[in-house]
Amino acid sequence: GGGGMLLGFVVAYRMFGRVLRIWLVALVTILSYYVANKVLKAATRRGLSAEREEALLSSLHLLMAPWLCRHLVGLRSVFVKFGQYISGRTDMVPPEWAASLALLQDDLPPSPAGHLRDTARSELGFDASEIFESLDAMPVASASIGQVHIGRLAASGGPPETCSWVARQTATSEARAGGQGVGGDAGEDRAVLKLQHRGVDSLMRRDMVSALRIARLMQWLDPRYSAFHTVLAAWEGEMFAELDFRTEARNLRQVQLNLRAAGVSVAIPTPLLASRRCLVMTFEEGFKITDSRALALHGVDANALMSRVISAYAQCIFVDGFFNADPHAGNLLVRVSPHGGEAMPVLLDFGMTVRLTESQRLGYARLAVAAHEMDVAALRSAVTSLGLVNSQSGDMPDRDLAFWRFFMRDTAPREQAQAETKGFFKERSAQRKQDKSAGRTERVNVQIPSDLIFFWRVIGLLRGLCTSLAATVPLMELLAARAKIALAATFPQPQHALRLSPPPTGSHSHLASRLHAIACRLAASNEIGGGVSIAVVRDGKTLAAVAAGFCAAADPRPVTMATPMPLLELSSALPALLLRQLEASGVLRLDSRVAAVWPQFSAAGKGGVTVAEVLGRRVEGRLELEPGWMLRPEALLA
Repeated sequence: GGGGMLLGFVVAYRMFGRVLRIWLVALVTILSYYVANKVLKAATRRGLSAEREEALLSSLHLLMAPWLCRHLVGLRSVFVKFGQYISGRTDMVPPEWAASLALLQDDLPPSPAGHLRDTARSELGFDASEIFESLDAMPVASASIGQVHIGRLAASGGPPETCSWVARQTATSEARAGGQGVGGDAGEDRAVLKLQHRGVDSLMRRDMVSALRIARLMQWLDPRYSAFHTVLAAWEGEMFAELDFRTEARNLRQVQLNLRAAGVSVAIPTPLLASRRCLVMTFEEGFKITDSRALALHGVDANALMSRVISAYAQCIFVDGFFNADPHAGNLLVRVSPHGGEAMPVLLDFGMTVRLTESQRLGYARLAVAAHEMDVAALRSAVTSLGLVNSQSGDMPDRDLAFWRFFMRDTAPREQAQAETKGFFKERSAQRKQDKSAGRTERVNVQIPSDLIFFWRVIGLLRGLCTSLAATVPLMELLAARAKIALAATFPQPQHALRLSPPPTGSHSHLASRLHAIACRLAASNEIGGGVSIAVVRDGKTLAAVAAGFCAAADPRPVTMATPMPLLELSSALPALLLRQLEASGVLRLDSRVAAVWPQFSAAGKGGVTVAEVLGRRVEGRLELEPGWMLRPEALLA
């Protein structure tokens, strides 16, 4: 009887002990901050100063961050992934948390010593010594899913014919060709063996169930965390795809080809041999991107380095539509040539990737360009096409623009970045109070597509890396530059403007010749930012006209005299401002048709044009009003 009870206890502990530990760690963490926030709010109402509140929270962080980190290291699995993401957001999380969780990037305890021999033989069907002349038994890095060993490839060819092996000679020659761009290390014949931890597949699947239930508890305690469950659900599918190393090998090759074709100067390992739980790749020399001492020793310009990393990711997202969704510090190295030259980013670990559809890829490109150019109508159209819906999108698109410009704003050092984040959320809190007092619907996300979650994740982690390096980078400009390339490529080459200068004029009049000469002079001196049209009109009759350049940075078609120019006339500026005022006060909606209140506007096929399109400068048309309209804004609707 006693033996049976003991056996039952052991079985029950094996089945439920881990779940109980997970819930215990989660509840202690969540309730500690839940109670602390309630107490601090009450203390603030009684006169607690902001400085004292900050000090008390810092004390809590110093206690909880190392405690949680130790438990995450012990739990491993998906919880390490969560910790990696939190530690990467140094622009948002307190420094106490970022410093403690940095351990989770690639410094986890390795699997037992026999794991290398047993896994290699069971996965490959032969001993690792058949392809490696030497192989370090101690891994150089160990993370949530696997660990990496460095070795030297055997000089005698490769594994048995039964194995799918990419000829080492081919891989090495490509690596040498990519020594100044995308490719493997051009140095010695070294390679890495990546092995999956034993049992991690089934463990991650069970742990994800617990994580999703914890997310529901957080949502119940505080509705502000409602998106957390959505984020985890999106992670679930991509995270499990990462468990098959054959997928990572295909991803590595695809990204290599894409970036090489685009002329992007980064290094990526070349896959040589892959099975489900084993991957052999070329070795990439470099040091960790957050190694401040190594960066200083080699004189690396952090701003230039992160600009190259961001440009590479922007190329993957906007142009190629295929990107790594996990760019934390453990997956990025820096290679510095001993012979001088620029520091080259090394991109690692392409297990978690996202492939966008064509409409999604162009939707993100339009989103980046619209945010950069502060185009409310274009941004609203892009967000709608991506499937993101919030409760105020139709009524207050200006808030959408404010969010996306905040999200893609230029990077800054930690203190400034956290102050900007605090200021933004303080403004959002004030807006919620205004909405409540005005009886408006509170702003909440109604629908979040899974691909958008990974877009947020990538941009957020890149921003966090910039903050860690104190790099000030024009993030929005770098993203928009690649996005414009993606949009310009949608127009067939024959439609592209061949030059900035105008084509020869067909008129022999002196006035037409003078206009043509002016346009040519502007083009030659690079004073035409994009396109220009010039016309001389007298008594309603056009005497001469000339057009030159292209429509926009994302639209390479040539400007003609029929092209609507992206400028509001000076006489239309004040009516446009009043239209904004009417829209903000709820009298008018941006998606209202202009012809509904101005029937004459429907001429020339413009009956479907909305107020947003007029304000977005997408159509021709004058706002001709009766005298005295400035005293009566509602006259715009008369």
